[in-house]
Amino acid sequence: MDHAREQLVRAVVWEAALSYTLATWGFSTRGAWPSDGPFQFMGAVLGAATVALFLCHVVPAAVVPRLFGRTNGSIVYVLRAVVAWYCVGAFASFVNFARAEGGLLLWGWGHPNQTVWITIAGFAFGLFAVLLVRLEDQLGWIVPGVLGTLGLMFLVAALFATSAGFWTRNEHMTRENGLADNVKVFKGVLLATAPAAIFALRLGRLRPPLSTVFRTGVLGLWLPVASSAALASLAKMCGARLYWRPSLPIDEGCIFAWANRSVFPWVAIAAITLTVLPLVALVFWIKETMPKTERSWKNWGLIVVIGSLGLRFAFKGDSFLPHYELWLWSILLAGVPLAVWSAVLALCSSP
Repeated sequence: MDHAREQLVRAVVWEAALSYTLATWGFSTRGAWPSDGPFQFMGAVLGAATVALFLCHVVPAAVVPRLFGRTNGSIVYVLRAVVAWYCVGAFASFVNFARAEGGLLLWGWGHPNQTVWITIAGFAFGLFAVLLVRLEDQLGWIVPGVLGTLGLMFLVAALFATSAGFWTRNEHMTRENGLADNVKVFKGVLLATAPAAIFALRLGRLRPPLSTVFRTGVLGLWLPVASSAALASLAKMCGARLYWRPSLPIDEGCIFAWANRSVFPWVAIAAITLTVLPLVALVFWIKETMPKTERSWKNWGLIVVIGSLGLRFAFKGDSFLPHYELWLWSILLAGVPLAVWSAVLALCSSP
């Protein structure tokens, strides 16, 4: 396999694997209750996957590389400011994801509230993610392929274990009508796909033809995220029907309810495994958006500034989730003006 084809395959596998992670399910199952309007639910999933195909794959892979090569003047400074925003957001998100993984590890060991150990465990997970990125050329697509397959297998196992929920009703639920919110499903699927844009951007550096961009987008983004959202939503619904109690929220945790009742430590292990890929994806975001200069001291200065800003957002007293969602929306919405800009340039250059 030649280098360009290997890079293409690697980008597609990374995109696909991100669809089968806990972070994706946390967004894509929001408001999901497939039995309450199944056609509307599938319409929301497929519609969001189609929009994401253009905003998170076609635009980064086919539009951004060409536009950046044609920009000059004040536009360059605007683009640099946008890229710096993505870098700061990625760094802050990376810190929070690493700490969350440390918390999951200690929760599995029965020590959920030890802040010092959570920080140490989070630091270890962060180093592990950085190491995986450093060894990208040696490992190829093995890491995302294995972890993505494990995520898919866990979803299938969860759906099989809770299959009785298809024809069961929970005695604690007075009604199921109104549990579905397909607008939230649509938004959630869009947010879940945003981190994958970094791999489409890396794919775009190969300058593949537009047909290849669409084909890789369908295989790497559209099909995986649609299937993942559908399976995870069904597993959430069935898990809630079997194990939900009024004291518990109806969220992606219902996917793990069957495992939590069988072998407790394996729940934490599965959760940790399913959060490694989003953490690694954030390292790729930092790597690709970190400004680079010819002088090494300037590089270190930029790293200190961006790291400080990222830590400032990461350790805010309130929940980090709203800030993370804002960062994801900025990735999605950036695709709209870029697509319009590309269309205008194409019209201006046409005879």
